[in-house]
Amino acid sequence: MTKSWGQKNGISPVLYVYREPSLASTSGLISDDLELDTISSMKLAHITFDPNVMGGRPCIRGLRVTVGTIVGLIASGHSQDQILKLYPYLEKEDLSEALAYAAWRAEEVELPLVTG
Repeated sequence: MTKSWGQKNGISPVLYVYREPSLASTSGLISDDLELDTISSMKLAHITFDPNVMGGRPCIRGLRVTVGTIVGLIASGHSQDQILKLYPYLEKEDLSEALAYAAWRAEEVELPLVTG
């Protein structure tokens, strides 16, 4: 579990807690006994953040294609091959990293900071 402090919308302090699931437990294909890297420890070199590109949302390699766009296309039934034809400048690794990033973010828990 990783904890970091931040501000949400620049207003109030928030403690971000990241639960780091193992690939074994998320895939269901590998025994939970095996020690594997966690999603959050993976190097997601294809996922970039730039406040000047798509409002700072996570994008693929600085392009104007967001992780949400890729996940939405896959969720609506598009195959990887179909997505690569729609976006010929993307690579298979881009799609894999977008899914890995989205899975990791889905495990995030946000807790309000209690002071006093």
